[in-house]
Amino acid sequence: MDRSQQFMVATHTILDGGAPQTTQHVLRYAFPQGVDLVAELAGLRLVERTAGWRKERFTALGPRHVSLFERAE
Repeated sequence: MDRSQQFMVATHTILDGGAPQTTQHVLRYAFPQGVDLVAELAGLRLVERTAGWRKERFTALGPRHVSLFERAE
């Protein structure tokens, strides 16, 4: 994990009875404020933000969010 660049490398190994298959993925994480800024620059506005797909209440301390945007008019 590189906090200054906001990315991490994840390694996944698939065990399905055959030879193990390992892959690596570079993931960039973004905090809600960063997502909001990128959306605004793309001409979108925030409609709703929840803590998950079941629409749990979002708090700033939560580890994840689902954000719904629409075109700004």
